Amino acid sequence: SKVLLNGIEKTIFCASTDDLRPIMTSVYLDIAEGQINFVASDGHKLALLELHDRSMTETTNFVIPLKIATILKSLIKPSDELINIFIGSNSARFEYGSESIVATLIEGKYPNYRSVIPQGNDKILSIGTAELKGAIKRVSVFSNQSSSLVKLEITTDQIKLSAQDIDFSTAAEEIVACEYSNKPIAIGFKGHFLTELISAVPSSDLQMSFSDPSRASLITPVDQESEDKLTYLLMPMMLNN
Repeated sequence: SKVLLNGIEKTIFCASTDDLRPIMTSVYLDIAEGQINFVASDGHKLALLELHDRSMTETTNFVIPLKIATILKSLIKPSDELINIFIGSNSARFEYGSESIVATLIEGKYPNYRSVIPQGNDKILSIGTAELKGAIKRVSVFSNQSSSLVKLEITTDQIKLSAQDIDFSTAAEEIVACEYSNKPIAIGFKGHFLTELISAVPSSDLQMSFSDPSRASLITPVDQESEDKLTYLLMPMMLNN
């Protein structure tokens, strides 16, 4: 149960709520021998949790609809109790203790999530999770309400975060120390998306990697002890020079 709960908690907030693409309104489980991956994406952000699990002996995949995933998240306790999942052609049944939940599976094939994760992000910064989260929260208060744009200007060992709302003549900027030694880069993100992803990082430090301001950025925890791998992807916003 704690494996399923961990997988849902780390990914569910990235799932789409747009019924025009029903398959994306779910948490996707991609299971292979010794491995279970939890995936969720809305096209702007993506969460991928890769867990090593020796108890997985078969290859299968299915989606948990968002409503069912939300119910499971509130129902499951992080214990060693087992959950039995029975997967049929168009439904899945979850048995947990005395509870039994039946979900109608969403028709369609989940997109190839591996293909959208960039492999060539060579600009990497390391920073304290709490420091970055706090700075983004403070600066984003002054961003335009419709765009929620927060600009990151990254130079050697520092990030300058800035936001402005021209309509109300407000602006803010803050400089935060980090570890970075590549070429300077300026990139923009939706502030609440960035805060959401960083808030889900379980480690005290994180890494962000970039290639250029128009391509997806990756956020990963810095955790030397765990074999499991957590990756968040966020698409940037266009910056006006």
